[in-house]
Amino acid sequence: MFLSHNISRFERNAVCTTFFAVILYFLGSNSSFADTIVMKNNEHIKGVVVEEYKDRFILSTADGEKEILRDRIRNIIFDLEEQNLASLGDFYQDRGLFRKAYYYYGKALELNPDYKKAKEGLNYAGTHIQQTGRMKKLSHIQRLNEQAKWEKGISTSSDSGSMEDEIRDNLGIALKNVKESFEISNVVSGSPASKAGIHKGDIILAIWGRSISYMSPIEVLEKLAAPGVMDIQMTFSRRIMVNLPNIGGSYENLLGAKLGFSEMDGLVVEELCPTGAASKAGVKKDDVVSGLQGRSTRYMPMNDVVRMINSGRGDTIFLQIKRDVVLWKKF
Repeated sequence: MFLSHNISRFERNAVCTTFFAVILYFLGSNSSFADTIVMKNNEHIKGVVVEEYKDRFILSTADGEKEILRDRIRNIIFDLEEQNLASLGDFYQDRGLFRKAYYYYGKALELNPDYKKAKEGLNYAGTHIQQTGRMKKLSHIQRLNEQAKWEKGISTSSDSGSMEDEIRDNLGIALKNVKESFEISNVVSGSPASKAGIHKGDIILAIWGRSISYMSPIEVLEKLAAPGVMDIQMTFSRRIMVNLPNIGGSYENLLGAKLGFSEMDGLVVEELCPTGAASKAGVKKDDVVSGLQGRSTRYMPMNDVVRMINSGRGDTIFLQIKRDVVLWKKF
């Protein structure tokens, strides 16, 4: 039996529609609910930022998704003020101005105490503020050395004291770069990564709330090996095969989980039966279901989600999940 829950303002508008599809409805009806990207040529593009990377945004518009490179953008105005403040925090974090970043993340949290991006940004900036000047200098020198080696195509994995060694020793993981994403190629047994539930083959999506897609390998290594940081907050993706029983009833009983919608994340596991099919396969409460049977759930109506789960009765279905974990470094 799954408990009832309070539906969000978006679910009230369309109970059987995902959050992102509702956004498109608002955009198509000329609602003021939208983010605005101002291009350098003064063109204004309205939509909703659904993905944010180091060098680009993915904007969902009434005409479909658009990929817009940052170097073509003059300004971006988010619909929610906390997003604007957190964006300023990111701006100053990228420039190493952590006190200013800390201030703007804090302001964002004053408006929305549950805003995950601002929470993680505040923690990251706060940690850097506490670092000594000596640690910053050592980190900068190490980064320059590592950058030079990467540019020459020299692997640093065998060099004593390299960032890759530190990551392996302190976190228990090794990485490989696969098509602009970073895959876990090895997990050391008993390591912080192993204890956090990281598996070989998982894809790292974000560190401290910042997407690492389109980052250079050296930038990713630097975030994972940052000196003075005791823990690493990470988001990863994993493909999970769920063996569904051949029973009647609702999709919730079949899956052993209740799915709902988060205004920021999309399709989320709200409740989980510990003896159900999803739990046995390794799904956890609060996992974001970003894919179902190889299809993205971003714009998938809820009735399609239910239909696809029910059609797998007595068979298997594949879920692509996103999960947040904390890795406590081993010193």
